Amino acid sequence: MAQLEKHSENLHLLSQVECGPVLVAAPEEPGNGTMERK
Repeated sequence: MAQLEKHSENLHLLSQVECGPVLVAAPEEPGNGTMERK
């Protein structure tokens, strides 16, 4: 049980960390990262 709770916490932190750089980099390099990824 405790392992599952920790796992979900890590996933939540990872999703936040992944979203951060992407949102920050999008305006800096328009059409270079966002458009190619989608």
